[in-house]
Amino acid sequence: SYDRQLGWSEDGMERYKLLASAVIRKGGRVTVEDLGQEWVERIDGNKIGYHIGPQDKIIYDLLKAGIPPYDAGRYTQWPGSIGTAKMAGVLGIVNACRPDNAARDALDVTRIKDAQGRPNDFALETAAAIAAATAEALRPGATVNSIVLIALAQLPDVPGARPEVQRFLDLAQNAKDYKDLRVIYADAYRPKGTRFETSAAIEVLAGGLASFRLADGRPREAVLNAINIGRDTDCKAYVAGGLAGAM
Repeated sequence: SYDRQLGWSEDGMERYKLLASAVIRKGGRVTVEDLGQEWVERIDGNKIGYHIGPQDKIIYDLLKAGIPPYDAGRYTQWPGSIGTAKMAGVLGIVNACRPDNAARDALDVTRIKDAQGRPNDFALETAAAIAAATAEALRPGATVNSIVLIALAQLPDVPGARPEVQRFLDLAQNAKDYKDLRVIYADAYRPKGTRFETSAAIEVLAGGLASFRLADGRPREAVLNAINIGRDTDCKAYVAGGLAGAM
């Protein structure tokens, strides 16, 4: 789907850097309006692909046209995708040891990229899970189990959300290494109809948490687990490696 050019970055991490720069500029917690200002001022509309991916051009154009940042996410090209949550670790860092504030900020700030209320769209809740889990991971005394539980607590108890992640974590409980986990993951998320043709945010969260838990919180192993189980590997490695690094 991309005609990548020399110098292009990965779109999820570019969104991460835009949010990080908004936090640095403000010197603390930010709102969706603060992030919207960062997008408008830092992105060069003539170089889409260098600061954001082509799928986010519509968001950038809406912000430039004056649409409020809290409303822009309703028009996202890929609702329910993990791309919304790829910036959420920043919110866990700036809210270190306060998962409640991290989750609250995530539900506000990530409205720039998606919206709540669509069927099977848990992008904002996944962002809250990653942000809260990151904040918990930075707490002295945090454990792999406490981090996973904090992430799960941010998800609604409806089909396709918390039960799905919990089901996969239960299946992955007996995996001895990434080779075992890869088989379990492939069986759970083999493309079948529209539900699993692309990796939704909830799928990436499930795989990332399982990779993190299997590594017992060790960053290198967490990343290697995530990239060796297939599908959206960079995003799962972001979840697993980010939490392990924070812990």
